[in-house]
Amino acid sequence: PNDSLSVLVNGPYGTPALDLDSDTYKIILFVSGGIGITPCMSLANDILDQRDRGRQLTFLYFVWAVRDPDMLPIAAGNIKPSSSVEMATINPTTHLAESKDDDHQREHVRAVDTEDPDVSPTLRTEFYLTSTRDKNQDFDAADADTQRCLHRGRPDLSSIFDTCKDVARKHNDPRVAVVVCGPSSMALDCLHLAKSTSDKSVTFDVHFERFEL
Repeated sequence: PNDSLSVLVNGPYGTPALDLDSDTYKIILFVSGGIGITPCMSLANDILDQRDRGRQLTFLYFVWAVRDPDMLPIAAGNIKPSSSVEMATINPTTHLAESKDDDHQREHVRAVDTEDPDVSPTLRTEFYLTSTRDKNQDFDAADADTQRCLHRGRPDLSSIFDTCKDVARKHNDPRVAVVVCGPSSMALDCLHLAKSTSDKSVTFDVHFERFEL
């Protein structure tokens, strides 16, 4: 009981390969798998906080794929509603508009028709449960906000990249930042899609961190 243990801790080291803190990127896609959500949430929340302080942000798309439903509580409350926007499901025919709730002093999101010329996209959050033990109970591990973002199956990354490209073209923005943290297969898929989706009008720049499950 009187023994002591010395522990040396170093790091963290390095920064993202993309300059996410500058005005270079106004459209940012986060793709994470499993525990890879942790660094992506930190970066996304920082960017959303910057937006609240005046940074120009056109569109932030946050995608998380996870196998185990018991991991879903990780996401609960960690896309901070107090400083940015709540997590919410959105489908391809809607964008997100924000409205203030004075009673709770936080922002809420609501789906609105994309034909509304006064609405520009801000945040899209999608969580994917890729495998389930009990299809009737797998959503029970998530709170109500997380469940609104939740889908069964794997994300259609090709469609997700196309959505970001459409937003970039609409806003005449030539650059899209992609931040990936997940298994090697996910990182490689995003790298291939960034290359194949890029053209003379829109370029996808990728920072990735990968790990093996």
